[in-house]
Amino acid sequence: DEVFALRTALSSEAGYLAVLASGRRGRALLRFLEDLGFSKFQLERLRTPAGLDLGLDTPAGIALSILSEMTAALNGRTAVPFVQKRLIER
Repeated sequence: DEVFALRTALSSEAGYLAVLASGRRGRALLRFLEDLGFSKFQLERLRTPAGLDLGLDTPAGIALSILSEMTAALNGRTAVPFVQKRLIER
C-alpha cells in the first residue's frame, strides 16, 4: 500500500524520497499526508514529481531524470547547471 510505504519512508532517515506522479497528483498526495499529521519538515523531504526536468519523456529519460536527482540529493548538491552556479558565485 502506497500510504504505508510513504509513512514508513517519511519516518526513516532515508536520504532520498520521491514519488513518480503528475504535479497535480503529487500536490494532492502532499495535502493528504499533511492531513495525516506529517509535518512540513517531513514533507519537504519528499520529491514529487520525481526527477529533474531534462526534457525527456520516455521511460529511459524519466529514469535518467530520477537517477540524476537522486545522485544530486545523495551528494548534497542542488543540480544547478555549472554555468548558472558560476554566475551565482560571482
